[in-house]
Amino acid sequence: LASGLPVLAYDYACAALTIEPEKNGWRCALNQPEQFLKLAEQLPPLTSLQQMQQAATSTAQQFGWSLAITQFEQALKSTTEKHYTLYSTAWNRAMIPLFIT
Repeated sequence: LASGLPVLAYDYACAALTIEPEKNGWRCALNQPEQFLKLAEQLPPLTSLQQMQQAATSTAQQFGWSLAITQFEQALKSTTEKHYTLYSTAWNRAMIPLFIT
């Protein structure tokens, strides 16, 4: 998309969020290589590809580095909080018997 090209990808992760079928690319069901090949073999007319090229560029411009960084930061924060909670719970369970006896 960032190169201004329509994309064919599995309907997963970033592709699932950004590709609008027949507008800026094509999505294929995950783990369906036959469907993926079939979609790859069915290119639309050149005029449709040119319109999809413009849509791909427009989509890519909506998702800049700031969004990627924000999403990465959120993933780190979520993971840190999750592991902190697990660690704290395990630590408390291990230490409580020491203070009771």
